[in-house]
Amino acid sequence: MKLTEWGVPDWKDATAYGDVSSWTFDRWRWEFCRRCPDIRTEFDKLLVDPSCPFFLVGDEQPFYEPDKHDSEMSGFALPSPLAYERYGYFLLPNPRIDEQPEQAIRPVIALDKALLVDPGSQWVAQVRDYFNATGVELDDIQTTFLDLALRDCYAVNLKTHQVAIKFDLDQPLEPQVKVARDVLRDLQTTRHGQRLQRRSHPEKWLGYLRVLDARDVDETWSEIVNRHAILTPYRRPKMTPLFCAGVAGPMRCSHHTAQPRRASGAWVTPWS
Repeated sequence: MKLTEWGVPDWKDATAYGDVSSWTFDRWRWEFCRRCPDIRTEFDKLLVDPSCPFFLVGDEQPFYEPDKHDSEMSGFALPSPLAYERYGYFLLPNPRIDEQPEQAIRPVIALDKALLVDPGSQWVAQVRDYFNATGVELDDIQTTFLDLALRDCYAVNLKTHQVAIKFDLDQPLEPQVKVARDVLRDLQTTRHGQRLQRRSHPEKWLGYLRVLDARDVDETWSEIVNRHAILTPYRRPKMTPLFCAGVAGPMRCSHHTAQPRRASGAWVTPWS
């Protein structure tokens, strides 16, 4: 049973989500993305924009433009800069529809040619190409400077959180990759204070979806945790004090080590 206008199942019933074991990674990704408020707002905004084109994307039939404006069709999608920038969807499907063609929900980030600056690629332009395209006229001094410094270089579009590293295909790759990895780790640690890591727990994904759907219908955290036990509340483990002969005071225990201390809190050295 669908509870909201966004076509999400009854969060209290895990079976309402269907056979999630058959879902592909792209399907899981789409289920989370279609629940994002910015995705929903973006789709509705584009849907009423008369200047926005629309398309149908399907597995059997390649990318084509539909004959009528039917947003309830599976595979119906709108071009969205926001969805592409944040989630990798150049065409944004209707977030009210869960079962979409795989081709429609496959992100294009991995296929983005802008991430690969290969001089042999048709997607990569030189700095001179930008000057020629804009019709900028340069004097002799400017032309000489650009010829020496930039004119024959390839343009790399970088944002403030991105970096570019050059690799020489005429040299062994492993040493270059190692240096690049070390440099990237240092830069990320400098920027964020730590290395960022993504931990994946597929066995918990259905629970996460149910929590999002519960919150979408204004269920309280207490209701989610206590009544339906989707989330397990964290409780600090109880540490039983240990007593050791020859040590003046209880042992302080942790997950990693046990340290002796006096009742006053002063640290002591255990007897051998």
